[in-house]
Amino acid sequence: MIEVDVLVVGGGPVGMSLALLLDRFGLESLLVERRPATTTHPKARGCHPRTMELFRLWGIEDRVRRAGLPQESDVACWCESLNGPLVAYTEPAPSLHTPAPRSIVPQDAVEEALDDALSARPRAQVRRSTELVSLAPSRPRRPGRSCAPTGTWPGGPVRQGREPSCPPRSAGSSRAASSLAPPPTARPD
Repeated sequence: MIEVDVLVVGGGPVGMSLALLLDRFGLESLLVERRPATTTHPKARGCHPRTMELFRLWGIEDRVRRAGLPQESDVACWCESLNGPLVAYTEPAPSLHTPAPRSIVPQDAVEEALDDALSARPRAQVRRSTELVSLAPSRPRRPGRSCAPTGTWPGGPVRQGREPSCPPRSAGSSRAASSLAPPPTARPD
């Protein structure tokens, strides 16, 4: 059985960032993601200063910034139609009071940097091509108690340990059962 402090479902930028943060705080995590790899599509177009500050702490700010556009290209134009006329445009937004200004970078580059950073963290496990298919309490919930999910994935059972802020488990504490399995079919991003 794999036992971890936190089960993270979803391996996009938020899930991978959570797993990195948990590792930084000394907590073991298992991240499960239905896709076999990080996204290959650009998707989002930038990271705000606070996100870049976190990337700096995790050692990936320079890599993310190198994959982005120059700061002065942060301009949006509005036209009445595809061939004009120009109605308005924006100026690049200043990033004041931060050592890590925003970056105009596509999501696929961010995900690659986060994934590489996770691979070097001993307390963060990543299981791709794995999907959470159900999560249900195995006993009636009692007020004031938190669930501790248990479940299975193709590699065996998984149990999420007690969260640091949760009261200790007793014979009557709540649990949740979940099933982790490979996605039934390959789905587009």
